[in-house]
Amino acid sequence: MVSLLLRRGHASLFSLALVAASVAGCDSNDGGGSGEGSTSGTSDGSSTDPTAGSTSSGGTTADASSSSSTTDESTTGSTTLADGSSSSTSDEGSSSTGEICEPGTQNCVCDGEACEGDLECVDGTCFVPGGCQGKQTDTEPNQDEGAAQSVPGVTCGELAQVEGSSEPEDVDWFSTELTDLGEDCPASDGTIAIVTAAEDLEVCMYFSCNAGAASVNCGPSTDSTSPDGLTGCCGTNSVEPDFFCSGVNSDSEVRISVGGLEANACVEYAVAYRVL
Repeated sequence: MVSLLLRRGHASLFSLALVAASVAGCDSNDGGGSGEGSTSGTSDGSSTDPTAGSTSSGGTTADASSSSSTTDESTTGSTTLADGSSSSTSDEGSSSTGEICEPGTQNCVCDGEACEGDLECVDGTCFVPGGCQGKQTDTEPNQDEGAAQSVPGVTCGELAQVEGSSEPEDVDWFSTELTDLGEDCPASDGTIAIVTAAEDLEVCMYFSCNAGAASVNCGPSTDSTSPDGLTGCCGTNSVEPDFFCSGVNSDSEVRISVGGLEANACVEYAVAYRVL
């Protein structure tokens, strides 16, 4: 009996030793030690790698030298507004189409509620008191030579007519093309422009030859040079210049201006013209 009990006691001790050795071996294989390069588990399934210096969920670790999604390069980024739309910005600045005319000047938007000089702000636009209030008959703006309104050309003694409106400090410009018919137009009555209006107006004619230079004789009218440097003549209510081109013919662009109203009013006019 004693011998049997002793043997059973040795067997139990041997079994405990085997279990202890087995547990120690499992811990060594799983890397559970605290040695360098080991990874310890966390309760949420993430792992920590002391060599990488970062923690990642799901077992993937991020290297400390990896770059973020931002960049140092300048961009033309966009900003999302409260309503979900986006607006773009640029380091180079935004472009603009520019203003049509300077605020506060005649026939232009008011500068706030102010206008230059004696101009009045009416419905957001600066007008001459008692003038046309922007309701000109002719095409506006044709108030400078570069924006002259194109009108039909006339030759061989025929008269053409165009209508317009004038007010103080308003000069209207028109442009027509002359085709020199030469011998096909033997009975020409010459070049003329006549203005019909309730008030006196100044009318001018200027010439730009397609070939050669323009030679102009103004007679009783006044010699004049246009803002663009063209040679011509001016008169009150009418002008009748003689001109020719030094080139092979007198094909030309003829520019007509009407303005110089002294009365504080809006005056309707008609200008009849003929070239050669």
